[in-house]
Amino acid sequence: MIFTVAEGFLLGFAVAVPPGAVTAYAVKVGIRSGFRGAWLVGLGAATVDAIYCLLALFGIASWIVEFPPARTAMLVIGGLVLTYLAVVSLLESLKKDAVSRQATGESHHVPYLTGVAMTALNPLTVAFWVAVGGAVFSARTDFNPTLGALFALAVFAGSAFWFTIVATLVHAGRRFVNDVLFRLLTCAAGLILLFFGVSLFYRAAF
Repeated sequence: MIFTVAEGFLLGFAVAVPPGAVTAYAVKVGIRSGFRGAWLVGLGAATVDAIYCLLALFGIASWIVEFPPARTAMLVIGGLVLTYLAVVSLLESLKKDAVSRQATGESHHVPYLTGVAMTALNPLTVAFWVAVGGAVFSARTDFNPTLGALFALAVFAGSAFWFTIVATLVHAGRRFVNDVLFRLLTCAAGLILLFFGVSLFYRAAF
């Protein structure tokens, strides 16, 4: 059981590490509002990773990969979400004194739910967990619901741990960010989000 939990933790950590749209958005939010905002974005992504992992272990998530209309719908909606966030970031990068405009009125639920939406609406996330998460137990004879739940929780912990590191580093670096650098970083985050949004539209079309 300890080995299974360790596997899940490392897998959750590994899937979160590669740079992607969620990481770019977490950095952007962290520069603006500090540790909590960036961490909540990552926590939303970690939640979806754990849920999709659990669904994959029990063979429920595979229908999304195998059912083209569902996959296409997720790609289009996901592309729209990322494009919207990209446009917001790019417009924000054009504002003067942007670094001083703290999102004090923003609910703490917003970054978390954004992280959830960005991850949940990416069918590549589902495909990953169907292929990798399901394969973890495919050759095992001791699989049971309790073990699967522990594995999914460990995945959540591993992913959340990575985003805790990201949020900590971004928060620590905020003191060195002036208005010009903030606008450049916000613009870069917007372009990255736009790239991933367009890539989802491309996958939906072809």
